[in-house]
Amino acid sequence: MYMYIVGFTGSHCTGKTTTARLAKTELENRGYKVLLIQEVVRKLNKHELGTISAQLTIHKLMAEELAKARNSNYDIVLTDRTPLDVAYYTLYYAIKNSWSARALELAKRLIESSIAITVSFYDLLIFMDGLEVIPIEDDGFRLTDEHSRICIDIIAKLMIRLLPNHMKVVYIKPNRPAEEVAAEVANIIERMLEKHNGYQSF
Repeated sequence: MYMYIVGFTGSHCTGKTTTARLAKTELENRGYKVLLIQEVVRKLNKHELGTISAQLTIHKLMAEELAKARNSNYDIVLTDRTPLDVAYYTLYYAIKNSWSARALELAKRLIESSIAITVSFYDLLIFMDGLEVIPIEDDGFRLTDEHSRICIDIIAKLMIRLLPNHMKVVYIKPNRPAEEVAAEVANIIERMLEKHNGYQSF
């Protein structure tokens, strides 16, 4: 069976982690073997995230996790964030923190690489469009101001438009119980996977 790779993307505090975790359980209950790659950014120090070096490290860690996943025997791989998310935050911090010309050049290459890896690895992106329905919570790590969340949401939606037409993106509004949202996502993934495997069988 083809390994289907799905990324949960979007601004912070929009339901990505919760939906990914519950969707994993839902898909496993349906008989699929599912790997969930946790958010790698949490391996870094929160206070370093606004630097180009931190974003390069996140990009590297994520690429390594995806490469390992491709060599596994799961039916479905879910990732809490994607390389594209690195591009969102790289652009946000580059502007917010007035990065140097050298850092901006590195940021340009990083953004290009993040888009390329996303297109290369992923079959489906689930964009969690939860800005208007999920309040910001301080978990000791995330950005907690509404301004940053709105900025990232704008950047993310613009960058999604840069993806090639064949890249599948589904927007999910988490405006109902989390279990219902996860079931909807699981249904979408299952339909897409069955459709893909159907094409592959010809």
